[in-house]
Amino acid sequence: YYAGSDQDNDVLHDLLLARGFHHHEWLRSYDKIGTASPSRGNPQVIVRPCDLARDLPALLDIEAGAFAPPWQHDAAEFAEIAAEYPFFVVAELPTGEVAAYQFSVVDGDTGFLVRIAVRANLHGQGIGTRLMAAAMDYFARSGASRVLLNAEEANTRAHRLYEWFGFELVPPRGFVLARDRHG
Repeated sequence: YYAGSDQDNDVLHDLLLARGFHHHEWLRSYDKIGTASPSRGNPQVIVRPCDLARDLPALLDIEAGAFAPPWQHDAAEFAEIAAEYPFFVVAELPTGEVAAYQFSVVDGDTGFLVRIAVRANLHGQGIGTRLMAAAMDYFARSGASRVLLNAEEANTRAHRLYEWFGFELVPPRGFVLARDRHG
C-alpha cells in the first residue's frame, strides 16, 4: 500500500500505477478551528485510559470489525501506540465491556485525532460522540487551537460525526494505492 495526499502533485503516483499498483481508496482530510463539542455523548459510557494488558483482546476485536487492510492494527502496533500516544483511551459500558477506543496527539497548537473506532453493533448509541468530546477536552487541555484528522472516503458515518463536531473538509483529497503482494 502507498498513501498520498495529493494525486496531482505526488511524484510516486504515476510511477506506482505503471508498476502494477491500482487505486484502492480515497481519503478525506478534515480541519477544525477550536475544540468545542456539540454534545458530551452517552453519559453512561466511561472513558478511561487504555490498559493494554487488560484491553488488548477488545481492541483487536473492535479493530477487526472496523478496519480492513491496510488500516488494521495488530497487537505489536497497539503496543507501540500505547507507548507513543499520550491520549489513548477506551470507552467502557456499564457492563465493563470495552465498546470503543480512540488515540490522539498534540504537536504545538495542533491536535491530531489519529483513530477512533466503535464496535459496529453499538453504532448510534452516542459512544463515538463521547470519545470525540473526550478528545476535544484533551486537545483543549493541551493548548491545541486546531484539530486535524483523516478518514476513508467511504466511511460516511464518520464523516457525519466529524462534520457535526464542526470539522470542515479540506482539499486535496488523499488516496491509497495497492498492489497484490503475489502479483
